[in-house]
Amino acid sequence: AISNKGTGSMPVLQHIRLQMEKNKGTLTGTDLETAIVYPVEGNCAKQVDILLPAKKLLDVLKNVQSNEEVINIEIKKENVASINHAEMNTLPASEFPVLPEVKNTKELTLVDFESALKRVMVASGDSDTRYVINTVLLDFRNNAIVATDGHRLHKLHFKFDIDHEQVLLPIATAKLIKGDSIKAA
Repeated sequence: AISNKGTGSMPVLQHIRLQMEKNKGTLTGTDLETAIVYPVEGNCAKQVDILLPAKKLLDVLKNVQSNEEVINIEIKKENVASINHAEMNTLPASEFPVLPEVKNTKELTLVDFESALKRVMVASGDSDTRYVINTVLLDFRNNAIVATDGHRLHKLHFKFDIDHEQVLLPIATAKLIKGDSIKAA
């Protein structure tokens, strides 16, 4: 979920948010289109909420031995953290984008949903100026999945048992969907 594009005025999108309290917490990454929140466990003496540079964090984690399960993170001072003895500059958590609160999630089992998405996504576009063509339309009322790049259109009949009208699913998010069981809000 980390932004691949130039960060421009938002270098915070190249960071992972680490939130810890006592023995549990989360790692969060976003590119403002897709957000991934991953639960983590650990022992934490005090509450932590910092932004770690994603590229440096990944480099450190690549060097962790497969049998080594513990990652030591030490907050040295205001904007410096040490992960397994590798120091890196951090950003304050207040700079991280505010993610919408998801309420009322429902677990769905949609048979062959991943396959259906892949079949229509080939017609989706890749444009920064027209965000609608970077999406897949999930039309729950008409039981259809639709994608277009403005020149071609793929429409597939798909039976949804969801009481909703329509949703635009960003292509980046659609590519992350694996399997037939998903949570929807």
